[in-house]
This record gives sequence, C-alpha cells and structure tokens, in this order.
Amino acid sequence: MTEWNVGLNSLVEESHFQAPILHLSQICKLEYGFRCLQESEFYKGDSNKKWFERMELGMHLGLSIMTYGLLLSIVLSTIVLVTMYYNPRLLLQSYPTGIQKVVAEKTKYEIMLTKFVGIFFMFFLIGIPVVSTLFLKQSYGGEISFLVAFINMFGIITVFNVVDWLIIDWLLICNFTPKFVIIKGTEGMSEYKNYFHHFRGFVIGICLSLVTSLVLATVISLL
Repeated sequence: MTEWNVGLNSLVEESHFQAPILHLSQICKLEYGFRCLQESEFYKGDSNKKWFERMELGMHLGLSIMTYGLLLSIVLSTIVLVTMYYNPRLLLQSYPTGIQKVVAEKTKYEIMLTKFVGIFFMFFLIGIPVVSTLFLKQSYGGEISFLVAFINMFGIITVFNVVDWLIIDWLLICNFTPKFVIIKGTEGMSEYKNYFHHFRGFVIGICLSLVTSLVLATVISLL
C-alpha cells in the first residue's frame, strides 16, 4: 500500500464519515495524503493530475464556504438581533405588509439609525465574502477563475441567507415570537406567523446574492 493511501485510510478509519465537520487533525492528515499523492506515480498522469487538482480545489472551496459562511452568519445575525432588541421599528421594512400598515412611519432619528445599521450590515455582507475570495486567490498563486470566485462568494452569502430564513425568521420570529421582536401596537397580530413572507424574502435574498456575486466575481477574477 502506498504512503498516500495509508494517510487517507487512517483518516477514514478515524472519522467513519460520522462527523459532519472534519477535525483539524483529520484535515491535516487529508492534506498530508494529498501531498503524498502528488509525489506518487499515480499523480504523474495528466488525467489523474487534473482529477487531483479538482478534488483539492473542491476541498478548499468547501472549507472556505463553510468557515466564512459561519462567520458571516454569526456577525450579521448578531447585528439583526441587537437591532431588533434595541428597536424593532428600525427593521420595519423587513416585517410583513400587514404589520407595516398599522405602524406609524419611522421618525427622522429612526430613519438615520436604519441607514447606519444598513451600511454596517452591507459592509460585512460584502466584505467577508470578498476577503475570503481574495485569500483563496492568494493561496492559488494570485490567480482564480471567475467560476471559483463566484461559487465561493455565492456559497458564503447563501449560508447566511439560510440561517437568516430558518433560524431568525421561521424559528425565532414565526415560531417563538419573543417580545423584543414585536413592535408596539401590533401585539397579537397573526402576521407574525406569516411564514410565506419570510420565504419570499429568502428567495429575493438569493436572487440579489446571485447578482452581487456575479459582479464581484468578475472584478476579482480580472484583478
């Protein structure tokens, strides 16, 4: 049995494919297996080399999406929850239409705060995927294809979109509906259980993420 097979087999024996996320030690062993594979006779064939390169890229891309997607989800979810706890009216535009109709318009101060929160939110929403893609580009010698850049950024933003939709919107707001998400004067309204409104918001978010990722991926791949 070749050295790279030993490295990969030891990883399989330890994980048994039961853990959804590889431990750091397992990732290191997998990297070691790949390095051994590069030095083996198997890697010298053109078709095998291309297969290995695609496999390695897929691993790095998946790790990047999950790592930075989780980071983005934590940061943006914190911003959303803190904002709602401070004053849910600041996110009035995200509430169902039925609630918006019975609530007074935002004050000038609330409009100013909403803009500030929006800028802060967009800074991280765009910044984290871009930084991740630039790191990925640097790890591949300063070159990255449009497709890889697009998949990385779209994947990271999609992780947050799913967390926002399922955990914040459906689980927290629709299911539990804690007091801090309820706007004064709308207590008991059935619109807080409007699951479809939040699903539609998720679809819109995916579409906007798609366009944003296409534009940013084009710029980064050409830099």
